[in-house]
Amino acid sequence: MRWMKHLATASDDEAMAALIDEFGPAGYGVFWIILEKIALQMDETDRCETRYSIKKWSSFAQISSKKFQNIVEFLSNPENFPSKNPIFSTKKDGNFLAIGCRKLLKYRDEYSRKKSQKSGQTPDKLRTLSGQTPEQETDTETETDITTSFPNGKESANADLPTAPPPAHPPKPTRPDKARTKAPPCPHLEIVAAYNEILGGIGMPMVKPKLWKGTRRQHLAARWREDHERQNIAWWRGYFETVRGSPFLTGQNNRGWRADIGWLVKPGNMAKVLEGAYRQNAVAMEGVMPQPRTMNDIRTLQLDAMATYLLEEREREKERENGGQSDPSAGDESRCLLDPPVSGDEVLATATEAHCPGVPRRPR
Repeated sequence: MRWMKHLATASDDEAMAALIDEFGPAGYGVFWIILEKIALQMDETDRCETRYSIKKWSSFAQISSKKFQNIVEFLSNPENFPSKNPIFSTKKDGNFLAIGCRKLLKYRDEYSRKKSQKSGQTPDKLRTLSGQTPEQETDTETETDITTSFPNGKESANADLPTAPPPAHPPKPTRPDKARTKAPPCPHLEIVAAYNEILGGIGMPMVKPKLWKGTRRQHLAARWREDHERQNIAWWRGYFETVRGSPFLTGQNNRGWRADIGWLVKPGNMAKVLEGAYRQNAVAMEGVMPQPRTMNDIRTLQLDAMATYLLEEREREKERENGGQSDPSAGDESRCLLDPPVSGDEVLATATEAHCPGVPRRPR
């Protein structure tokens, strides 16, 4: 096969987005390198499989053998594709690995198909169905929201694999009532503007429209397409309002972490938000204490406990001095422990002032 088409929207496909999430740009590059190697071996026969040693495969991609095998395993696992039809099939024989993609049979370029029918002629003298030489063939296909596309046809990367070459005559046009409904284009800038309006005003990271690209943009497009209910701005405004109502997602946690839009549009994270995993007081209602992750977290929790004890002890002393009456000013001092965020140094200073009134605060 002399060539195959690669649309600019290829990376927006859900399967490709999942591949990039798992392996980064290396996974996407390996996918296309494998397709190129298979296509180069295709001739007038139905061969659509290429076999090399695992070491040779990994040298093509310039990555380790282990990482290459992990990527191929992902692309050949039916569970990673909504249609349960993986892109590649594999056969391992010792240190050799054969990788096949039967879908390429359906999309051999026009020159290759003509060559297979008139294999006795000189390749450079073969005329294509369009009347052009291979070098003159042009791309007239309308761009659509798919991953992989080849001449005279469009197909998603996770569509069913054909079991035989296409017929000599082109198929009849699909009836309009049976055509797949295509999602409208994702209004990226409108959704970003809604995020900035609803969450930017409460200290959440603002998004600069000119920097809205890359993986974040791909994830948003995938979330837009995968559910018809999400294909309007009102749904996204409601989603961001849900996030706004979660203290944990908006920074009221022991790390001061905030969920930015890149985090919110990842598939697993969006599902957890919509399922209510971050509702207000959800953790407190379950009686689960936050688990320290670093030495600084441990120090902060220790200081919180010490300060609470010292303030309670001082309150008890004042009650004894006042004949059992609590000091009305004590509430202001204890409130500093409840108003987040409170750093370890502030807690230590409060505890020092409460328990040891003559000791100066640590300078900030």
